[in-house]
Amino acid sequence: MRPLCECVRDFDIYEVGPRDGLQNLPHAVSVDDRITLIKMLSNAGLRDIEAASFVNPRVVPTMAGASKVMLGCGDLNARLSALVPNARGLHDAIEAGAQHFNIFLSGSETFNYRNLGKNLRQASEDYDHMLEVNEIPRNKVRVYVSLAFSTDLEKVEAAIYEAEKLGYKIVLSDTDGTATPDKIRQVVGLVSDESRVALHLHYGEDKCSDETREKMDNNLTVAYECGVREFDASISGLGGCPFVRDSHGNLDTLDLIRWADQEGLNCGLRAEDLTQAWAFADKIRARQQRDATLWHHQW
Repeated sequence: MRPLCECVRDFDIYEVGPRDGLQNLPHAVSVDDRITLIKMLSNAGLRDIEAASFVNPRVVPTMAGASKVMLGCGDLNARLSALVPNARGLHDAIEAGAQHFNIFLSGSETFNYRNLGKNLRQASEDYDHMLEVNEIPRNKVRVYVSLAFSTDLEKVEAAIYEAEKLGYKIVLSDTDGTATPDKIRQVVGLVSDESRVALHLHYGEDKCSDETREKMDNNLTVAYECGVREFDASISGLGGCPFVRDSHGNLDTLDLIRWADQEGLNCGLRAEDLTQAWAFADKIRARQQRDATLWHHQW
């Protein structure tokens, strides 16, 4: 088992492939494959990994078996986190051994009602209550602000205000791939302390095009200049929000490392460290796409 790297890093990578990356595939990935992927990522040197989502499996069937995934990864040398949208999810995550948690809300009330069944204020109050009752330290909680770059600024600011009361890290999420350097400057500036900001970027379009990669690099550079020192990434660019139209893949972990190399920044990882995990993740995606095609032809 590879030990956690204690070298000085210019920024940290927060790997979300096993959760946010896999939830948008057309078919569920087996628990065993999800555990294998997480172990590969941990062995490659990733220190923070979002491992599972404790949502209702009827709503997001690809995340079924979250408890088995967490229990199957209990001996890894990485900080594993779980997405918990409500008190039931938090209870189940705690029972499965989770100690780090992600929650989410948005300045868009449409998003809040669609995903949480309540408005921003109600969501914040419910989160606050469930964390208090379960004695969860706020330094164990990251709060995603979804649609952070496509919602009116005053509404995003209201969501950030609520998020800052709930967790230690405010994850500004480009859920629909619309972030630009100017928007990033504006929204990062709404957080009271830049050290609390993390950034979650989506490609928005085909990630293989030079234009899309240049846009992503520009967003990363501006965010770093604004003081962001934690970036979400997903192995092989897996992902996208199943509840948001035109939500394309997440920032590929290898693209993030490539950008860091270009900028002369140390993220504690080399591209070759992730070769095996990237190939496995790409194989999972290819298999799911093949199965979806076969299912379509059968019917």
